[in-house]
Amino acid sequence: EQVEMTNVDGQTSFLIGLALESGNIDNDADSLPNWWERDNGLDPESDTGTDGPTGNGDGDPFNQFEEYVLGLDPNVAEFNGLPNGQIEPTESGDFTVTFPVLAGRSYQVWYVDDLTGTWQTAGSPFTATSDNAAYVWTDDGAHTSPNPSTIENRFYRIEITRP
Repeated sequence: EQVEMTNVDGQTSFLIGLALESGNIDNDADSLPNWWERDNGLDPESDTGTDGPTGNGDGDPFNQFEEYVLGLDPNVAEFNGLPNGQIEPTESGDFTVTFPVLAGRSYQVWYVDDLTGTWQTAGSPFTATSDNAAYVWTDDGAHTSPNPSTIENRFYRIEITRP
């Protein structure tokens, strides 16, 4: 931010106060950091109503916490749904899962071969260091079992978290 001052009274000195805070400060403990609440016109001292994590001032399908994690604007209604991904088989029998990632978020891929079964983690979570509209994750059997080349169906879901 730029601050401009004009000396209209002939003063020879002045005092400026500056306060810096880390990106993790959350005065109202609502899981929405102060900087994000301020940037989006929310009250960082209130965890209720529109200012809280379950608030939804723009009336779209996403609450404030989901807007924060997904990198959406809580003041603009987005009705296009969640970001889309794509699953494609490879010639070797593996699967590629392509989905958008945003810097600073952590992602965990989960899989199941039968939707009545229990979801399993596919390897360790990873943190994106830059935005990528088409991040490609490959299921080559290194972190899933059985190997994808030996099954008929595999389903995936992506868990997104933000520190």
